[in-house]
Amino acid sequence: MFYRFGEITDLTSIAPLIGKKAESLVRMAAWGLPVPDGGCVTTRGFDEFIDANNMRGIVDDIRSLMTARDEANALERAIEAQSLIIQGDIQPELMRHLAVLQEQNPASHFAVRSSGTKEDLVDASFAGQYTSILNVKSAEHLALAVKQCWASLFNDRVLRYCLNKGIDFSSMGLAVVVQRMIPAEKSGVIFTVNPLTGHDTEILIEACIGIGEALVSGEVTPDQYFFDWFSGTETKRVIGDKRIAIYAIDDPPFVRNVDNPEGQRTAAVLSPDEVRTLATIAVDIQARYGFPVDIEWAQCNGEFFIVQSRPITTINYAGIEGEWTTADFKDGGVSSTVCSQFMWSLYDLVWETAMPSYLIQAKLYRNDPGITWGDMFYGRPYWNAGAVKAGVMCIPGFNERKFDEDLGIQVAYEGDGHVTQITPKSILAGLRVLNALNTEFKKQMDLAPQFKERQLAKLAELDNIDPSAMPRDDFYAFYERFIYEEYFLSESTYFTLIFYNSNLNSIFKESFEAVADRVNLLNLISGLTDLSHMIPVYRMWDLKKRIAADASAYDYWKRTSVADLIADWRAGTTDHCMDAVREYIDEVRFHSTRELDITVPRYGEDPAPVMESVKNSLDLDERHDPRELTRKQHDAYLAEREKYLAAHPFWKRRKADRMLSLLRKFLWWREELRDLSTKYYHQVRRFTLVMAGHLASAGAIEHPDDIFFLPVRDVVDIAKGVITPERARALVRRNRRYYESFRNYANPNEIGSRYAQKRRAIPEGQRVLNGIASSPGQVTGRVKVIRDIFDADRLEKGDILITRFTDPGWTPKFSLLAGVATETGGLLSHAAVISREYGIPAVLAVDNITAILHDGQEVTIDGDAGMVHLLN
Repeated sequence: MFYRFGEITDLTSIAPLIGKKAESLVRMAAWGLPVPDGGCVTTRGFDEFIDANNMRGIVDDIRSLMTARDEANALERAIEAQSLIIQGDIQPELMRHLAVLQEQNPASHFAVRSSGTKEDLVDASFAGQYTSILNVKSAEHLALAVKQCWASLFNDRVLRYCLNKGIDFSSMGLAVVVQRMIPAEKSGVIFTVNPLTGHDTEILIEACIGIGEALVSGEVTPDQYFFDWFSGTETKRVIGDKRIAIYAIDDPPFVRNVDNPEGQRTAAVLSPDEVRTLATIAVDIQARYGFPVDIEWAQCNGEFFIVQSRPITTINYAGIEGEWTTADFKDGGVSSTVCSQFMWSLYDLVWETAMPSYLIQAKLYRNDPGITWGDMFYGRPYWNAGAVKAGVMCIPGFNERKFDEDLGIQVAYEGDGHVTQITPKSILAGLRVLNALNTEFKKQMDLAPQFKERQLAKLAELDNIDPSAMPRDDFYAFYERFIYEEYFLSESTYFTLIFYNSNLNSIFKESFEAVADRVNLLNLISGLTDLSHMIPVYRMWDLKKRIAADASAYDYWKRTSVADLIADWRAGTTDHCMDAVREYIDEVRFHSTRELDITVPRYGEDPAPVMESVKNSLDLDERHDPRELTRKQHDAYLAEREKYLAAHPFWKRRKADRMLSLLRKFLWWREELRDLSTKYYHQVRRFTLVMAGHLASAGAIEHPDDIFFLPVRDVVDIAKGVITPERARALVRRNRRYYESFRNYANPNEIGSRYAQKRRAIPEGQRVLNGIASSPGQVTGRVKVIRDIFDADRLEKGDILITRFTDPGWTPKFSLLAGVATETGGLLSHAAVISREYGIPAVLAVDNITAILHDGQEVTIDGDAGMVHLLN
């Protein structure tokens, strides 16, 4: 019924009973933050009070009326309920707890605050809806304050808020926080990111004199202090007119308003050192949570206290100029989760050169060295969609909506957006672009086979290099050359092919519109054969068949845990087909569960995902044979190709066939270069871990994984002595703090002044979710919502996978699936490509689907129409 903050050791089981506000206080107290002592009356305490005072009937009536959306009668009954609660008798056990708390803090007053179980949600903060009672002294007054908080569950603000937000009132619970009140000399609120501009390292601190009620009530204009914690500088301060201050007093009403003297009204509340101290505390809290928070603070006798924290539910990104997107970065890429500074620096090293070079080659852009093509916001990389659009707008007939929809970029405008008119000038520009593209298409296809052969030879050379045997200075020189030459060549070639593939895809889709009513586009681009990334899948199937055919091996693999399998593998066991598994792991050693996250071990370091895949595949029958599924998809392509050619007049068929063949060739080479890229990232990680050992020996980093929190240019400069060990350690601490600050944040896919963050729930009555049709077919089944690959072992045969994205690390799981729907991606995304190879219906870019659906829900995936139909 009542728990002191320090008594709660199993927060997971208690959290549903104490509400979001109390949960936050318990967490912060456990982290050692300066949280005033106190406790919490659980929701069970409220339920017991209702039953003990014979009020269950009226409470159930109100819940029924709210479910029926009968606002008038619900409000009428709620007024009656509030009166009954205030008149009711507090349980003796709860009264004893309150008396003990008061006796143990005889000199203290208390703040009594409601803590709702639905409070501080992403889309519903309930800010200011419940009651808070300040500066309460005696146990009797504490009991009354608790009842006042309980009664606030039924006030008109809360009921109307629930109706407006579509929140189920019958599921609402209310706990109450009873906490030692700080007799504040100064108080205020901190936002760990600037909610007005969206700047992710700028903290906004509001401050007033006395307790914070004057700020919350709007009776004063608080000071505002802006502090960029990443650079360690206060960027701005705006001093408000603090007309009054509110102070705690001993007698009812326990607070007193005081007019501030003229000089104090416009004097700064906080010194620069106090601003810095508060900023340090705030960033610590944000990093522990992993998402932006707003924090209530108070100061007494020079000591700061934290009295509340909650997620920031609304951030305006208007201060970030332009249009930025994670499209193609997010779907299995560097923006799929929070990104380390090292990984982004590798990507950006290539991006800042490859993107403008491509645009110049394609006659879409004149060089402007002032443009930044990629940047990091909220721990995720974004690319400059506004700058890219400015280049491609020269093409006659350019349609911004089509451009955005093809790439999976959120449409933030009405209608078609910018449409380039067809004029003699635009036609001339378009002809120049088309001529340049045709030249580059041929050049890319001529280059690809030579490039692959060269890269495979180079990778073989790199495999034979033992970096730990090199003298340190020789290794430093080798490492710099490898990153800036070998890695750069690999990724820039891959990026450039992707860019031209996107152009070719758009050109093909425009020509395809004439036959779209008779031909299935998805079948036309399915059934690619001999893809390098499918070879490990085929080999895994062969391995599974070998184990399943050996009774002893089958029994061993079924009953042995993954941990024990790995132990046997490391011990050199050859029994039970482990020799074949060892050979397989060596072949796929460069793969990982997240291949564009350089911090994640490759399979050669940690083969757990391989062992799990082998175990999970043992009982699959021949219907799941990936070779047979690929053959079926290729047959479907051949049949669709005949329909496609027949849909054209005979004099256009040869040109149509050439265009389709070129597109499929590009798609094939895109996947081949992706495979080469994966192998190069394996080498990058291998050499970087050796570099980490050298830097640790020099005292520049404390742990080997610290290196991933340094941009690659800083790693090179540390090795050269340009950056001192002391400075290096400080950079790691700062960069790690930034990474941790957003690791649990659901960042928007688009950001900037043109976009507003909107997380949309399914509208009432809507039974269809729309996305991008990505793999043909329809299937009905039950969903499994998997938020990241580390939860993917819950997948079972026949599941429909609902997730944010997939990357190559997911490929073995597809043999289990009946269908796929993701929040991000497009036709060329990993989930789309692999679904088509497996013949699995897939719909991608379904907004917020992991929040809308739940495990076990029945849906139909329509991969032809791009729809997810909700059946229950």
